[in-house]
Amino acid sequence: SLMDDSANCGQCGNLCDEEHSCFGGECSNPGTLYLGMPHPTYCNGIKTDISKDSANCGQCGFACPTGVACRSGACLTQCGSITTSLMDDSANCGQCGNLCDEGQICLSGVCKTNPTKGVFTKTYCNGIKIDIYDDPGNCGQCGFACPGGQGCREGVCETQ
Repeated sequence: SLMDDSANCGQCGNLCDEEHSCFGGECSNPGTLYLGMPHPTYCNGIKTDISKDSANCGQCGFACPTGVACRSGACLTQCGSITTSLMDDSANCGQCGNLCDEGQICLSGVCKTNPTKGVFTKTYCNGIKIDIYDDPGNCGQCGFACPGGQGCREGVCETQ
């Protein structure tokens, strides 16, 4: 129904983003409790566990690549000693060990020019999900650390 289908939340075609699921016709935090339990996610009318479903991983309609498992709502694979997402890990973009160039991040398994403020800025850096716009250890891209005492604002190191 339009009340609980994360692909058609409140109206046909209204897709909830990766951090929300549909409850009561509104996209909300999937941790929201209903009768003491997390509310379920429905994708096209079918109750779906978006934490494990490789065809609806983390959100309705987001499919993991062939051979990549959905774990905890993310398409994850093993790269050496770390478990990471090849879809958005800028140090393992599309395949293990593929490091994006300076000024790029990994989006959908492809290294792309760093997005502007307000666009998707969370990425995995060696298996850890971070926000490249405010992480001083990964400022603007994975592995770029701001010099001592500087913070990261909008992907640029600056004195605080």
